[in-house]
This record gives sequence, C-alpha cells and structure tokens, in this order.
Amino acid sequence: MFTEKVIEAEEHTEEAVISKEARVTEEIGLRRQSVERSKTVSDTVRHTEVEIEDERSERLSRDRDRR
Repeated sequence: MFTEKVIEAEEHTEEAVISKEARVTEEIGLRRQSVERSKTVSDTVRHTEVEIEDERSERLSRDRDRR
C-alpha cells in the first residue's frame, strides 16, 4: 500500500481570446467648395481708436535733421 509511486497530473486552464477586426462597411465622398459672400453689418460705435503710421512724416523729419 505505501509503495513509492510517481503520479502525474496535468493542469488545464481556459483563456478567453477576444479580438477586433476593422472592416469597411461604408464609403462616402467629401468635396470642399469655397463660397464668397458679403454681409452688411450696422451698429453704433461708442469709441474709436486709430493709430496711423505715416512714413512720409518720418522721412521729412530725417531730411530736416540732415540740413
């Protein structure tokens, strides 16, 4: 009864394999078209700030400094 024996046992496990595959189901075509349009906008202006750079006045002052 108590003799030496070799007992073999195998272990089996299950593993879930999940994968996805992309397939083309629909195709659409896209086209871009440029369109120009004009729109008139009107409103009341409460405050206006204007900056003017005049190159002519800079040249005139440089010319005066040279004299």
